[in-house]
Amino acid sequence: MSAAERGALPATEENPSEPRWDDLSHERCPDARLAGLELAALARASEVVAVVDTRWAVATVGMWLERPYHDPVRQSADGMADCRTPVSVCAWTRDAHGGVRRVGPVLNNLEPDTVAETLVELAAVALRGGGPDTVCVVAVQRFLALEATVLARVNPADHTVVLRACWGLAEWLGETLYFDEWRARGDGTVTESLILLKPTATFAALGGTETVDIAPRLRSTPVLDIGLVRALTLHAFAVAAALSGPCELTFGLWTGRVLLLSCVPVER
Repeated sequence: MSAAERGALPATEENPSEPRWDDLSHERCPDARLAGLELAALARASEVVAVVDTRWAVATVGMWLERPYHDPVRQSADGMADCRTPVSVCAWTRDAHGGVRRVGPVLNNLEPDTVAETLVELAAVALRGGGPDTVCVVAVQRFLALEATVLARVNPADHTVVLRACWGLAEWLGETLYFDEWRARGDGTVTESLILLKPTATFAALGGTETVDIAPRLRSTPVLDIGLVRALTLHAFAVAAALSGPCELTFGLWTGRVLLLSCVPVER
């Protein structure tokens, strides 16, 4: 298989000597052939809903491994709303058509000065699954100590959305994650709901995340009130309209705000 078939970067201005960090508003990001399908979708979604601060870069695995990239990584952290705040890091390998495969899990609540080391570790994982010419797309997001996370699957063809909401972060740490669930129509009308007893959840901890016990008064309380269910339903359909198709979304609830964290187009 040739480097082009693997999605390797051509010898052009898009193949610099080191990665160039951009935010989602940059004109390059909506191009899935460069940024990959997921980040390109998130860039388009940012035009219709609020998205968490995100910076991204693309390079071959070999390029990520050859240099520690302290300056570009510091640039990525400086691009956050507050460069002193922790970040989340995720990476994908990308083929020539924009198709992506996640490299390891999303790494949450990292100090900005640990990002360079983290990128080398992710590139090493990607190397085992491909080769030095494999293209690796990296996103650095501002980490938020979320009050709740909402996973949404929206299908505009049948005018339905399914919302699954948990306290804290939707990060599995070996304990069960407990999700309340709602099904709603495009106008925000709720047609079904299921509220669970939620004894534990994942929350931010020093230098990472941990499973904690939920306060007794919140264990049987719905994660979302009906107003938030309707608002999230409208947000989900707005994103699906922007993408012209079904998608899976991750929203975070933080200090009274609803922010989109990830956006994955779903094949029809």
